[in-house]
Amino acid sequence: MATENSVRVAVRIRPQSAKEKAEKACVCTSVVPGVPQVVIGNDRAFTYDHVFDIDTAQETIYEQCVNNLVSGTFSGYNATVLAYGQTGSGKTYTMGTSFESTYVMDHTIGIIPRAASHLFCEMKQRERDAQGKGQMKPTFDVLAQFIELYNEEIIDLLAEERKPNSIKIHEDTINGEIYLKGVTQVQVYTAQEIMDVLKNGSLKRTTAETNMNQASSRSHAIFSLLIKQKKMASIENVESMEDDGAEEIKEVEVLSAKFHFVDLAGSERLKRTGATGDRQKEGISINCGLLALGNVISALGQAKGKAAHVPYRDSKLTRLLQDSLGGNSCTLMIACASPSDIDFVETLNTLNYANRAKNIKNRIVANQGKSSSLTSELRARIVALEEELKEYKQGKRLVGEHGKETFNDQYLENVSLNNENQRLRTQVKALSSTIEVMKAHAIQLQQKFATAKLSEMDDCDGGASAIEMNPLRSCIEEMETMRTQLIEARATIDELRKQSNRYKAMAASGNYASPSRSLGLSTPLIKAAKRDIRKQKKLLAQMTEPRTGNNIVGDADNNTASTTIVTCNTQNSDMSTSDEESENYQTCKEYIRTCNDFVIMQEEICIREQLIEELEHKERHLAQMRKDYEHKLQELTERITAIEAERDKVIADIAAKPDGRTKQAEEKIQRIREDYENKLNTLRSESKKVKGVEREYARLQVQHNKCQEEIRKYQTEIADMKRTKVEVMKKLKEESKRARMAERENMKKVASLEKIARQHENQIRQLKNYAANKDDIIKRKNEECKKLREKQKEAKKGLKRRSRSHTNATANNHHARALSIPVKHRGETFFDRTFLMSPLSSPDENQFIDDGKNESRKQEMDDKMHRLIKERSDLRSDLLKLYAQAGTSPEEEMAINEQRDSTKVKLDYIQSEIRNLQSEMTDLNY
Repeated sequence: MATENSVRVAVRIRPQSAKEKAEKACVCTSVVPGVPQVVIGNDRAFTYDHVFDIDTAQETIYEQCVNNLVSGTFSGYNATVLAYGQTGSGKTYTMGTSFESTYVMDHTIGIIPRAASHLFCEMKQRERDAQGKGQMKPTFDVLAQFIELYNEEIIDLLAEERKPNSIKIHEDTINGEIYLKGVTQVQVYTAQEIMDVLKNGSLKRTTAETNMNQASSRSHAIFSLLIKQKKMASIENVESMEDDGAEEIKEVEVLSAKFHFVDLAGSERLKRTGATGDRQKEGISINCGLLALGNVISALGQAKGKAAHVPYRDSKLTRLLQDSLGGNSCTLMIACASPSDIDFVETLNTLNYANRAKNIKNRIVANQGKSSSLTSELRARIVALEEELKEYKQGKRLVGEHGKETFNDQYLENVSLNNENQRLRTQVKALSSTIEVMKAHAIQLQQKFATAKLSEMDDCDGGASAIEMNPLRSCIEEMETMRTQLIEARATIDELRKQSNRYKAMAASGNYASPSRSLGLSTPLIKAAKRDIRKQKKLLAQMTEPRTGNNIVGDADNNTASTTIVTCNTQNSDMSTSDEESENYQTCKEYIRTCNDFVIMQEEICIREQLIEELEHKERHLAQMRKDYEHKLQELTERITAIEAERDKVIADIAAKPDGRTKQAEEKIQRIREDYENKLNTLRSESKKVKGVEREYARLQVQHNKCQEEIRKYQTEIADMKRTKVEVMKKLKEESKRARMAERENMKKVASLEKIARQHENQIRQLKNYAANKDDIIKRKNEECKKLREKQKEAKKGLKRRSRSHTNATANNHHARALSIPVKHRGETFFDRTFLMSPLSSPDENQFIDDGKNESRKQEMDDKMHRLIKERSDLRSDLLKLYAQAGTSPEEEMAINEQRDSTKVKLDYIQSEIRNLQSEMTDLNY
């Protein structure tokens, strides 16, 4: 049996390359911890089945994504692993389609070597399990094939000669599977042989060097494993299924599966790859195939009914992947992406591409052999026929007029009663919750009312204590419980009385010999329908009556108490909570009433449709009876006429004879007359019966007219109910739509608030950095000012000393001579200069070092700013070109819109980077 399964999507982000680190490219992606979600830029988030960050190991990817696919091949399910991404994003590394054939299980090997090891280990384990159970060992045949799609030509990588046009694509007309004719298939027995086949094919695969990748794949490669297994399957013996000990029958089951490993060539832009000549032609062919694949994914990802055609035949790539996308295959798509901001647009396009693939639904069917599947179908058919035969034996199914299959009245009545029970269960469940709420509300109100009365009686003693209130509350609860039990007992009595009346009516309608009973409206189904209609009308009338305060507290016997409670509520201002509870109750009651109305209308429509079908059946039966009785009446009338004519003829013959009649002749005449009289009396009695039947028929005709009127009335009511049902459904859809819109608006608000919060955090971080830099500058200036003040004080002291010593010219000459001989007194002079210049030497040196660092940082910022401004200018020009460009088809228009969106997001990201860089430059200049 086919089951729907969505295409699973995983995203893997590779580490930055050495070239990207040398260019000082920033990381523009982040993975949310604990959630399979990746965020690109500032606030663009995508959610997938699996998301793997930069530091994820190869083994983790295989265990979480591919392990179950390999296990499913042993149950006959096809599988496909599809690697997609821009050039140089790590697709070949992830898939493991490198040139290394040495089979060593380390942390760097990709998906294909791990899948090969898992496949043969599972085969050996299944053989050991079968041997341990004493069964025949399963046999496995594994075939490998390796092809590439180069410039829209399929090339066999395992063939000795490279012939482009030797392989044809065919589609199986029975199951719709795609297969290749003329491709080389190699039988393998171990995982090492698979790696050897993979190496031989990879060496022949077309690769070349571009500006973005030294070993760029120039073709799409598909490595396939065809697995066929024969095993013993145990089934239950159909002949002994009704017995307790069902025997098991062993038969050979043949299962087959295909496992495709698809390594797509990377999408690339000619502006960045710098491809010319053959490389340019290859890049155009690669992009055309990926565009056709994107159109197929978009068509399959749309809602059912919108996509009229899936363009599989636009490219050979989509034709080869027809089974994997929308066909019979468990498909995993691994989207490989770059984290660097220089690849921002390509990464965003990859994430959008993968996001559309999540909506694709595949129909998964186990690939059994024709004999196995035919045996399973015949066995299921035998079980279904046995169930049908059992229903005929039990009297559940009958064969009516003209060989038409029908159900007996008892079964139809059981169905009607089951529907009624289901409706009543739903109604009782809704009303039970309402009763519990109202019971608690009534207990609370009665307790408040009793508390108010006690407080009035015991004003002099300070009011009722908590010890006195507990017995009061228990008494109120016990009274409410007893009242509820009384209501339930009354309901039980009414139900038993209804059942008794139903059984009496069924017993009275048990004789179906009379036409009046068989054609009347007293059958159990019609009675049940009438009773149910009266009950539902009464219930609707009760539900539409306005509710008063007396109904909330209790029955009609509690009118005084409820009036007092209402008075207390109007007098006390602290009863606002009860008003809120009343509003909540009214809202809950309206919702329950709407649901009950919907259920009641649905059941009424079903019952009335059954009633109309019953009446139409009786109408056909009545017409048949009318025809039979008219035929019988005509036959009896003809017989009476013939006998009377015969009698008259005999009497006339006797009267025509001579008068000499003997005694014997008289006796003979008398005997003939008596015989004819007896016959006439018999015919007259039969004629009276027929006339009675005619009168009965006339009465039934009147009843039939009434039935016709009721049928028309019921049809009108059904049409009205269906219109009401449509209105209720529209109302429910509108409410759900409003709820979804409100939820969407709330999500938008939350997203905008999160964006604002992140902006605020960035601003706070920038302000903190600005304040820290400012504090450092102020601290350094204060230290410099302090040292300058100390220097000034020392200079003043020296001037004072020199002014005292300058008393005469001789002293001045001596002082000048001492200053002019630095060689003799070098040590003393050097000490004085060092002492005088020491406060300025350390700050000047530090300032010089800081200035050098700042100049280097400024140069880096200037270079980055020029690069960002140039990139922003290029993006703006690209965006203007995209706005001026118009698509000739919906697919091209969709592709252009996606390019516009990705360019806008990249432009916003560059603009935010420029603002952040400007803020840093401002802080540094300060």
